[in-house]
Amino acid sequence: MADNIKADICIIGAGSGGLSVAAGASQLGASVVLIEKDKMGGDCLNYGCVPSKAMLAAGHAAEGVRQAGRFGARAAEPNVDSAGVYGHIDAVIAAIEPNDSVERFEGMGVTVIKGEGRFAETGRQIGLLIERTGQIRYVIVGDARSIFIPDLRRERARGQRLRGLRCVHTHLAGEGLSRDDLTDLALLRLDLMAAVTLNKGHDPVL
Repeated sequence: MADNIKADICIIGAGSGGLSVAAGASQLGASVVLIEKDKMGGDCLNYGCVPSKAMLAAGHAAEGVRQAGRFGARAAEPNVDSAGVYGHIDAVIAAIEPNDSVERFEGMGVTVIKGEGRFAETGRQIGLLIERTGQIRYVIVGDARSIFIPDLRRERARGQRLRGLRCVHTHLAGEGLSRDDLTDLALLRLDLMAAVTLNKGHDPVL
């Protein structure tokens, strides 16, 4: 049987957001558990922000050579070496990796678990705010009767436009959408409000 770990905060995902919360919370004295099934640093470090910006930097360097003649410095057309560009990207990632490493966060007092995190039965409603692309923007843990949707004023919504977010959350007593659900749907300009009810075996029923 797995050990039970009690913590003030449990974070699923060691991407840029999860790492920032874990570092800040641990420095404030909270006990923190961080769960990551893949690479520390998440998409930003390993697949998205950092590699793309490193590749853009290589492109800017090549373009700088092409434009050097404008400043009186004549140069031949740059010979772009693909292997060298990818080596540059790998080097940039490697330089940042220690800041996002398991060792650094364990040194802060964070318990880092390699694995997949999920919500077990908690006796609380669980909600998701999901973008139109399918990406989950927020995971909300409420009480047995409701969830509290966070402040969405930073999300886009102009005039009569919707925010581009769908809310899906559990109902524990088999009830349908509540008056609060419908109020949130209208006032927060959500695309959708849906409830997933749980039967006695805690299996979801749409």
